[in-house]
This record gives sequence, structure tokens and C-alpha cells, in this order.
Amino acid sequence: SPTGLRVHPGKTLALVGGEINLAGGILTAPAGQLELGSVGSGLVNLQAIPQGWQFTYEGMSTFQNISLTKAALLDSTGNGGGTIRLQGKRVDLTGNSLVFSQNNSAQTLGRIQVNASEAFTIAENGAKNRTRLWSETGGRGQGVDIVVNAPQVSIRGAGVIGTWANNLGKAGTINIQASQSVQLESLIGASQIASTSYNTANAGDIFVTSPSVRLLNGGLISSATFGRGAAGNVTVHAADQVEVSGVYAPLALRSGIGPVSFAPGPTGDAIISTRKLTVADGGQVGTFALAGGSAGNVTIHASESVEVKGQAILPGAAEPLWSRISAAVLLANQADNNVRSTLPSQPSGTSGNVMIQTPFLNIHHDARVTAENYGTGKAGMIDIQSNIVRLSDRGQISAATASGGGGDIDLRLQDLLQMRYGSFIAANAGGSGNGGNISIYAPVILGLENSDIIANAFKGRGGNIDITTQSVIGLKFRNTLTPRTDLTNDITASSAYNVNGTVQIHNIGIDPNSGFGILPTEVVDSSQQIANSCQTKQGSRFIATGRGGITISPSHAVMTPHTWQDLRASHPTSNSDFDRPLKTLQASTLPEPAKLVEATTWQRNPHTGEMELGTGYSMPAQTIASCSG
Repeated sequence: SPTGLRVHPGKTLALVGGEINLAGGILTAPAGQLELGSVGSGLVNLQAIPQGWQFTYEGMSTFQNISLTKAALLDSTGNGGGTIRLQGKRVDLTGNSLVFSQNNSAQTLGRIQVNASEAFTIAENGAKNRTRLWSETGGRGQGVDIVVNAPQVSIRGAGVIGTWANNLGKAGTINIQASQSVQLESLIGASQIASTSYNTANAGDIFVTSPSVRLLNGGLISSATFGRGAAGNVTVHAADQVEVSGVYAPLALRSGIGPVSFAPGPTGDAIISTRKLTVADGGQVGTFALAGGSAGNVTIHASESVEVKGQAILPGAAEPLWSRISAAVLLANQADNNVRSTLPSQPSGTSGNVMIQTPFLNIHHDARVTAENYGTGKAGMIDIQSNIVRLSDRGQISAATASGGGGDIDLRLQDLLQMRYGSFIAANAGGSGNGGNISIYAPVILGLENSDIIANAFKGRGGNIDITTQSVIGLKFRNTLTPRTDLTNDITASSAYNVNGTVQIHNIGIDPNSGFGILPTEVVDSSQQIANSCQTKQGSRFIATGRGGITISPSHAVMTPHTWQDLRASHPTSNSDFDRPLKTLQASTLPEPAKLVEATTWQRNPHTGEMELGTGYSMPAQTIASCSG
């Protein structure tokens, strides 16, 4: 039994005052409540509860610091798991210190909660991950949840925020809320936010919410299973950026976000929403299965861009560690050194699906987006919706398999697909599997410097490639089994020992009506649109003169070679012409022509003696026609 301060099971042990420093100190409240409140000025409210007291800090205006060093211990282990709460300005855990709660029963009662008004930090200078905020369960109940609220959350060195389950229960959930930033950086050992399960237990879910989330040099946010239970979901919401970069070289441990399975159990899903996602220098985002389990789905929403770039080259490593976004089934040699010996040589799970929505996706310098399967199972599907996708310097999008069926790839782009310098899109299948299907919609598709689109197979059928575009530049269909070694830009769906797949390219033209304006539908009064400067009593006439006169008959040729010419000056004769104001023309209406009256009688003109046709009215007859004689 550790020495230090201790209360009876189910009771409260509280330290409430100014700064709190536990240098090797031990506080124990079995299945009870541990409260550390470092306050400055204001009022702390107390309320009686069965465990003792409940503390609230709404009336506090300032807080002080809490520091745990030299293997300090806070322990609320017991039936149901107890509650541990730390409330302060800066809350720091260093030097193998531990905040710990274990649930030994079928029910769950408590939680571990840290509230810091400025920052929460876990820093470990050793390499054995002993400085921890830690919850676990060994029975049928769930481990207690861990909740952290602080503007800045930082885990450095070998610090860990973790939950763990062994047997039938479930590991607790981890929820990190940081109003400014979350940063994990491995310096000596691995810095982690992790949930782990063994046997039939399930790992817990992980939620991280902050404007900025950065994982550097092996920093890890992961839910993992080493048994038949499932790994949990990993969800990251970052309003500004998510950066996953680098590798902790001594353990070949990548910086990463997402669940993983090292056993028959499946993984959960990886979900990231942010403005900008960067995966670089060997970092990875995704779901990974390395045994009999299946990989979950990966969903990424980035309002500005997703960039996957580069690799990490470790001394003595068989191959580089490529930066990647994946929902993949991997081989044992693709795992870190800590678990490699426990894995089968041939995994059997199925790959998950990858869905990316972003205006700009940039994959370059050996980086990749994959739903691959290196085992016996089927590859997953890759669904990318974007404006522009650029692959360069051996960048790739792949849903290939070693022996199962190739996965499907669906790209829906608004502007451009660009592939350069050995880049490719592949849904290949090895063994007896059929090649996957590739569907691409993009107004412009560019492939140069040995870049390929491939859906080949070995013993199975080749896949189907369907492309809809206005223009394909550089790429051509070729019936080849070696597109990566041919120094050409190939579109191929071949099979070595079976039926080739199909390649269809639909060229869509420009809509000829797209540039037409919409004409007005209202009827225009033509009498108000034409100014009549010459008014006559005869009305209007139309005379067609042709080019040189009217012929005698339609079959008669025009004899004169002369055509009409405008002999007026083509420019003003003097500057005064420019200064003369234009006359304003007013639309006017022509007078009605005299109506013709039908003759009804005839009579002799008394003055001339001529016979005339008349109307027969009593008024003087209107002359219609006359003749003499």
C-alpha cells in the first residue's frame, strides 16, 4: 500500500487552495473522489454528496498552477472507478507522475477530468511512457472516461493520455477540447493520445477538437485492438489546420491519426474535418489492419486543401516510410518494431474505404492515397471529390491488391486532373483477383513523364476504366502489362492470363448555347423605334436594285459590271462636323392615305363636256377616272 494521503472507499479527498505541488506525493480515494483545485481569487462552492463534497468554480476569476513531479500519484481505483478532477491555471505532469483510475466491477461511476484556464502539459524525459493520464478496466465494466478542457494541450517526450481494457469490458472514451491548439511531439519515447484493448474487450473512441492539431516526430492519436474486440473511432475537428509529420526513428513510429488492428478484431473509422490537412515526411492518417481484422473507413473534409508529401528514410530500413492517407491491410514488416513479432506473415482482413472532399488535393514526392490490401482480402474504394487533383514525383492513388480483387476508384473533379513525373492511379489485382474499376470525371486530364492509369490483373479479368472529359493530354490507351516500366503515359486494363478489361473515354464538347444571351420576351412597339424624317402622302416603298440594276427576266444576266458605290466622304470634312450637335429625331406617324371610293354612276362634266365616273352622292362627285370624247 502506498503511503500518502488516503480516505475510506467511496469518500472524497480534496486539496483546494493556492498553488498545488505534488513532488512524489500520493493521494488515494478508492472508488471515491479526488479533487485538486488551485484557485486565485473568487468563491468556491461546496455541495454535500454521498461521496463527501462536490466543488464548483463558477465564481472564480483567477486560478493558480498544479504541478505533479517525481512520480506523484493520484489514484481512485475501485469498484466502478472513482472520479479525479484537476482545476487550475496551468496543470503540468512530469517525471513519471501518474493520474490513474481502474474499474474493477461491471458498473462505471467516475471519470478523470482536467480543467485548465491556460494550458495542460504532459512531459516525459524518459523513454518508457510512465507519465500518464490513465484509465483502465479489467472486468466487465467500462473504464472511466478522460476529459481535458484547456486552451492549449501539449504532450511532449513520452507522455500519454490513455485508456485500456482487458477482458470483457470497454476502454473509456477520450475527449480533448482545446480552444487554441493541441500538439504532440515525440522526443524521447512516443507521445500519444491512445485507447487500447485486449482479448474480447473493445477500445474506446477518441475525440479531439481544436483550431490547430499538430503531431510531430511520432506523435500519435490512435485507438488499437490486440484481440478479438474492435478498435474505436478517432475523430478530429480542427477549424484551421491538422498537421501530421515525421517519424520517431528509434521505434520507427510514425506520426499518425487513426485506429489500427493487430489482431482479428476490426478497426473503427478515422474522421477529420479541417480547413487544411498536411501529411508529410512519413506521417500517416487512416485505418490499418495487420492481421485478420478489417480496416475501417477514412473520411476527410478539408475546406481549403489536402496535401500528402514526402517520405522518411530510416537507417537500415528495407524501404522508406511513405506519407499516406490509407484504409489498408498491411504486412507485418510495415508495422513498428514493438508489435512486429506478434503478427502473421499474411493478413486476411479487408480494406476500408477512403472518402476525401476538398477543393485541392496535392499528392507528391512518393506520397500516396490508398485503399490497398497486401493480404488475401479485397481492396477498398477511393472516392475523391475536388476541383483540382495533382499527382507528381511518383505520387499515387491506389486500390491495388496482392491476391484479392482490386478496389474501385471514383474521381469527380470540377477542373483538372494532373499527373506528372511517374505518378499513377491504379486498381490492380494480383493472384486470381479481378482488377478494380476506375471512374474519372474531369474537364481536363493531363498525364506526362511516364504517368499512368492502370486497372490490370494477373490471373483474373482486367478492370474497367471509364473516363469522361473534354480533353485528354499525353495519356493514350495501350494494351500493356508493364505500364510502370514503359516510358509512356498509359491507360490500360490488361490481364496476363484472362480477359482484358474495357477502357471507355467519353469526350464531351462545349455547349454551343452556353454563350448565348437571353432575348427579351416583351413585344416592342415598332412605331416608337423608327424616326420618319421624310413624310409623303404616298406611304412607304421598297425598291430592290440588286448589284447594278434589275434584270429584264430572272434568266437574264446583269449586263453592266458596275456596282453601287457610296461616294460620300468616309470621314468628316472639317473639325466642325464633330462639334455640330446631333439632331434629336422624334418618332412620328405617317398620315392616313386617302381612301379609294368605288364608282357607282357616270355623268357629263358641265365645264369640259367629258364623261366621268362618280359616286352618285348629292354632293359634287369625286372624280375617279375621266376620258374624253
